[in-house]
Amino acid sequence: MKKVLLSLIISCVSQAAFSQDADLKDINEQDFSDDFGWEEDSMLGEEIPMVLTASRLKQPKAEVPASVTVISSEQIKLWGVRTLPELMKFVPGMFVGHGDDENNTSVAYHAANPSMMRRLQVLVDGRSVYKSAIANVVWDDIPLAIEDIERIEVTRGPNAVSYGANSYSGIINILTHHPEDSLGTKVSMQRGSNGVRDIYVSSGFNIDNTSVRLSMASKSDEGFDGKKAESGDDDLRDGRRHDFITASLSHQISLESTFDFQLGYKEGDTEVRKSSELYQTAPDKKNENAYVLGRWQHEFDENHQVSVKGYWQKDETQQQFTACVPTLSLDPKLREIYRLNPEWADVIGLYMPGGYGNNNDITNVVNGILADAVTSEVLSRRVSELLDQSVVITDIEVGLAKQLLDSIPDLEENISETVCGQSNNNIAEQRIDLEWQDTMRWSRDLRTVAGLSYRQDSADSVTFFKGRVNNETWRAFINAEYHLHSSLIINAGAMYEYETKNQAALSPRLAFNFLLAPQQSARFVISQALRSPDLLESHPDYSYSISYPTNLNGSDNNYLSVSKGDFYMEQGRDDEKYLKQEEITSYEFGYYQTFKSRLELDFKIFYEELTDLISEPITLNSRSISNDNEMYIDGAELQLNGHYNANHSYWLTYSYVNTDVNYTGDTSGEDGYDIETSEQLLSSQNSVSASWMYSSQNWNLSLSYFNQDTRHQRSSSKPYERFQINIIKPFVFFGLNAEIKYYMQHNRQPKVPLNYPNQIHSSPNVFYGQLAIEF
Repeated sequence: MKKVLLSLIISCVSQAAFSQDADLKDINEQDFSDDFGWEEDSMLGEEIPMVLTASRLKQPKAEVPASVTVISSEQIKLWGVRTLPELMKFVPGMFVGHGDDENNTSVAYHAANPSMMRRLQVLVDGRSVYKSAIANVVWDDIPLAIEDIERIEVTRGPNAVSYGANSYSGIINILTHHPEDSLGTKVSMQRGSNGVRDIYVSSGFNIDNTSVRLSMASKSDEGFDGKKAESGDDDLRDGRRHDFITASLSHQISLESTFDFQLGYKEGDTEVRKSSELYQTAPDKKNENAYVLGRWQHEFDENHQVSVKGYWQKDETQQQFTACVPTLSLDPKLREIYRLNPEWADVIGLYMPGGYGNNNDITNVVNGILADAVTSEVLSRRVSELLDQSVVITDIEVGLAKQLLDSIPDLEENISETVCGQSNNNIAEQRIDLEWQDTMRWSRDLRTVAGLSYRQDSADSVTFFKGRVNNETWRAFINAEYHLHSSLIINAGAMYEYETKNQAALSPRLAFNFLLAPQQSARFVISQALRSPDLLESHPDYSYSISYPTNLNGSDNNYLSVSKGDFYMEQGRDDEKYLKQEEITSYEFGYYQTFKSRLELDFKIFYEELTDLISEPITLNSRSISNDNEMYIDGAELQLNGHYNANHSYWLTYSYVNTDVNYTGDTSGEDGYDIETSEQLLSSQNSVSASWMYSSQNWNLSLSYFNQDTRHQRSSSKPYERFQINIIKPFVFFGLNAEIKYYMQHNRQPKVPLNYPNQIHSSPNVFYGQLAIEF
């Protein structure tokens, strides 16, 4: 693939590098006085699509050093979807699924484990909502109304050069409406299948030189309905309800200076199914979070701008549950054995309590240990046969097991004793982020944006960290755009980061844009990015404490005579197995063109090398957390969008994604196969999205289609195919502007799970209606 990319770029250089097309002679003489605004310029009488996210410089799309998909507020309204992840289905190469056990929608670019959203950065008005304690983006925990979004810029490819580590495979940058554009009051109510119950209220107003928007929303649904829903039995525990309020303020200090201020508060409940027999109650989550953001911008003149931004955010998740475990599994002597031999500890802590006296193999093992009648070699062989995997037990470990069993009074009775108590996955996270940015036009041909930032991430959890941990990050970045020739633009940049919990890193990018016409270009991009291990990966001290008060079974008469104990499994940091940062190197050749504002075309072919991957989440029974994985991805993406006329528009995307995952660790067991499979569960080799949209004063309508072929060759999943329609009818109600909406999606494979067996709709149709009034 790299040879193909190089041959294409050489061909492009030979054809375009020094083109003398008359339209290009004046390209460097265009008016750049609006570099820092959001208004779109005009060239040759045509509107030029502009983006900001890729390089932090406002650039025409033909000059951007990346593939960028822009979704506008008008498209969001016409498509009618109610969640942010649903919008990502319209982005080429982006895949949307659902994680297992945590009830969180997963979004990934090209490939990822559906249960982890580790490698995609998500920003809301410059504020990162990527959680650093346990790397993830929890979409339900973002206090953002979809009605408040002005546009979404999706950078399809690594962009750590602009936004730092964790901007690994791409960036979703969500920009909300300016308060000045949200004047008046809007109220909407939405109801539909699968328990959809949404309410949204927004009010905007001006006070002298200050504009303000207040938004409140409540969103709830019951998730998937499952295979048994037809009989009225839906116990999947994947529903949710989340409420929030946000405020956005913009104050014009002077003609040159503005100050923007935002704050928000959100709380909600998310159902989580019982994924283990140890759970007696479902580990549902209660979440509260809040944020405050301030940004000052000053424009010295048309060539120089400075901005200072800072934000604070806090996120608290309460996840409590009742668990029933063998009393033996809380014995401190068993944890000592676990640290030496986890498999042998599992046999003692989980198999023996449930099998002793009923299972001859377990009974013989126990009696043999107590009577000193079994050697470590014989015991290793018997346990290996019992677990159907290779287990080696030493003489020391046999001796420790004998000491543990000898300490249990009335062994035959108490070895199967069970206690039930309370435990939790509670965690509180906090982030403080400060950034200074300077944007400068040095000449007609050279622009730069540079900056410094400081971030402090902290987390507090007894379960995951045994207290409080934190990570500090210092960053310095620069991006430069240089017009080397009327037909050649060079974009170069780098981000340097120093972290207290991870190694220092440099993320560079170099891009060449060859202008074949003012709105037609070919680009070649080489970029590198990192994903730093999160706080749990870099500083784990993970174990469960179980406390059992007097009103629960087994609290007063357990043979340990304690009311609180630590489960024997644990995850701690091993300095010899220090996790490195994940790395990605991306090569991209792309072509961009607009045709008289009627058609916008973006095509690219790519090759990506992902190394030192951490492919599995850290769980209590994870045997080995390592960087022993690598992935190679190549493919192509196409996006076509535009207008037939003032009323009709269209959207078409296609992606071909070919993945090759190699597990480089110990392949003696099945872990390697499972890890390679998990990295490919979410993506498909071929995927298509298509939409036709109609907009007028009397009707608004969209018809959309999605298709994904069978996920990777090792998966048993079937093709995914869906149609959706959204109809909007504006009308006047007692002098007020109002509209009604009806949305329906039809799944061609209604009883095929999305990613995991419980993620299924028993009915092929999902629908909801909305009533909105403005005044």
